Formats: sequence, C-alpha cells, structure tokens
Amino acid sequence: MIFSRDSIDPSALPNGSIVILKTEESDAPGYMHTKYAMFDHRCGAVLVDRYGAPVKSDDKELKQVEHRMCTEIASNSRDGE
Repeated sequence: MIFSRDSIDPSALPNGSIVILKTEESDAPGYMHTKYAMFDHRCGAVLVDRYGAPVKSDDKELKQVEHRMCTEIASNSRDGE
C-alpha cells in the first residue's frame, strides 16, 4: 500500500513499521526508486530514499537494518554525538 506523508498517523502504527511513500522504476532494469518512512519510538519517523531492489514493507531483514540504524542514532544522541 502506498501512502502520502499527510495520510500517515504515526500513533496508529506499530513500532518498527515501514510505510512505502513512493515507488517508481529507475533507469536500471530490476531497480526501483523507493521512498519510505520507518517509524520507531526512539528516533521517530526516518525518511529513506533508496535505489535498489523493490522494497516490501513487511521485509524482516529490512526492518532489522532500520532497527539497528535507529538504535545507533539513539545511542549517539545519548552520548552527545
């Protein structure tokens, strides 16, 4: 499901949710240009602009990568970096 930024209610999403904002084909065969938002209670909404294989909002591996990134951001914020 594709959403616009205005139609997303972060309070209604489970922690770690990925919401696809826009997907379009790129010039390279098999690659997509995808914009999505990942929602995490520690770092809020993180907007991602990605070129690569198609993104699925229920991809467990992608969610793990984004979760690690949020953990790192939260850790650096607490450390004052």
